[in-house]
Amino acid sequence: MMTFHISTMQGCRLIPCLSSSLRHFSISSALTVKSPTEIPKKPNTPWVNFYVKNLPTFKKSYPDLPTTEVMRKVSHEWAKVPEQDKSKLKTLFQKEKETYAAKMAKVPKELIENAKSLKKTKQIKKQNAQEKKELKDLLASLNKPKRP
Repeated sequence: MMTFHISTMQGCRLIPCLSSSLRHFSISSALTVKSPTEIPKKPNTPWVNFYVKNLPTFKKSYPDLPTTEVMRKVSHEWAKVPEQDKSKLKTLFQKEKETYAAKMAKVPKELIENAKSLKKTKQIKKQNAQEKKELKDLLASLNKPKRP
């Protein structure tokens, strides 16, 4: 813990610095306010559930393969799953989808619209940053100065 020396008439005192002791706390998570009616997440499809469940075992079996190849192997395994098992997973997905729709009906429309607009602005900012980086990389590859 960092300390500061403060000179007073009585001599030097050591006062602990709060910022160094609180360094590990996340301020951003403390500042986010969660609304009582949050927008529920969509349920995962049967394929996504199968993929998430089987990916770690395939990664262990094929540690040297890139993720795209591992995904291809999981996909081939999904094709081998019998239709009875797939239909069970699909009916489970339909039930989850119905509960999702019921939860979404309870969420206020303005909250949904706010979330959509926030997502859109985030996407635009990300795209602008990417375009700016591409321009910077292009100028660097052409040995152009930063300023004319």
